[in-house]
Amino acid sequence: MLRQLTGDKVAELHHTIDLRRNDGFDAARNVVLDDSGKSSMDQIRIIVAKVQVHAQNEIRRMEAKSEAKRNNVGVAIMFVDLDGFKTVNDTLGHEGGDKLLIDVAERFKATARETDLLALGRR
Repeated sequence: MLRQLTGDKVAELHHTIDLRRNDGFDAARNVVLDDSGKSSMDQIRIIVAKVQVHAQNEIRRMEAKSEAKRNNVGVAIMFVDLDGFKTVNDTLGHEGGDKLLIDVAERFKATARETDLLALGRR
């Protein structure tokens, strides 16, 4: 998708340059002002941002694995899904749901060692 979008954007830029050469500044400026390439650039930015996040997460994962190897310890990732959580939000509201999440996080924190890393996320 990124390859297609960047190819389209490059083609648009070549077209704009050709317009400038052949039809003058105003013709090229009109292409720029009509924002025809904005959608492509917005999509490119979104994809690049997602790739950056993925790369940062992968770097963190690799660093954690490397740290574990240096210290001769294991690494584990655990995802927890709270069954019935939607019902809590529906009956007690988001404030009640937030309180439940905080309570669950505190319980995990109470059992974790000082060297353990805990992270809470929502989907």
